[in-house]
Amino acid sequence: MSTALPRVTRSSSVPETSAPPTVVPSEEDVSSKRGDVILDVRNLCTYFYTYDGVVRALDGVSFKVRRGETVGMAGETGCGKSVTMFSALRLIPDPPGRTVSGKVLFQGANLLWGIESEAKMKPIGSTGRVKVTRRFRRIKAANDRMMAVRGHGISMIFQEPTS
Repeated sequence: MSTALPRVTRSSSVPETSAPPTVVPSEEDVSSKRGDVILDVRNLCTYFYTYDGVVRALDGVSFKVRRGETVGMAGETGCGKSVTMFSALRLIPDPPGRTVSGKVLFQGANLLWGIESEAKMKPIGSTGRVKVTRRFRRIKAANDRMMAVRGHGISMIFQEPTS
């Protein structure tokens, strides 16, 4: 079973150039008018640890959002759209999931700072299983930092109506 990655689509509220409608401005021209990069996701990797082994839900997801852009993710069910944003906001339940590497830069600050040091993972033989040892003080400190950002600088509209 193959899993397709989410597709990122973009639109911008940037005013059109004075060029005739038949001329499409280059991506470079448009991006320079959009402004600063406010969200930069780099090489995001999130895994889920099950009794049957490790599920690599995200393995190297990267994208940027510039000021003034509206970005939407589209893709098949189960391709990682929700896991991408849950990972960016550090909302993946641990266990069973864990964002193991990557950077999420929001206005220049790395929201996943120290993620690699919050847990140590050791393989258990050749079974594909992994033993995870969590460092709860580091996890709590990271969660405290995220509380200052979530709902103030960045937020998520959940797709489930009851959440």
